[in-house]
Amino acid sequence: MKTLIKLTRYPYEEPYHVQLLLEAANGMQHASIEYYTNAQDLPELGAALVQFPFSDSREHIYEIGSEDPGTRCAYHIRLRFFLIRPTGACGIEVRFNNNRPEAPYRETADFTIQAEVAGINRLGQLLKDFGRLEYRVLEWDGIDGQLLQPEEAEQVSGGNGGQRR
Repeated sequence: MKTLIKLTRYPYEEPYHVQLLLEAANGMQHASIEYYTNAQDLPELGAALVQFPFSDSREHIYEIGSEDPGTRCAYHIRLRFFLIRPTGACGIEVRFNNNRPEAPYRETADFTIQAEVAGINRLGQLLKDFGRLEYRVLEWDGIDGQLLQPEEAEQVSGGNGGQRR
């Protein structure tokens, strides 16, 4: 398993809302969650990550939903991008929760992906481009990434290459 953030977009009420499958892995752990969101979320997250970590808090949190029983919705997604050291070492805390109350239906994931500032900035640019809704798959390996159509993604996973963006 390798470091990965992958978004697969399924057309749904576009251009206003998108249906996404978000996969994340850190080399040891892997998790995925399917969710719906406002189409503007992706370019806004991308713009914040392109500027990362140049904010007062030196972190950025992307969060949808809540785990609070009083206010929660169908799921909770939290990605916290944070600076570990001024030399560029960063982390991405990943937390997914389907907010089901008990086993066997409850699904949670909580782990951290190690990254560098330049890699997170690159992910930001990919998210901005992906937010134009011209591509169906975004893949990021912690350093670089690519935007693909479904048939290109199948070729890449089959080892036949694909277009880099």
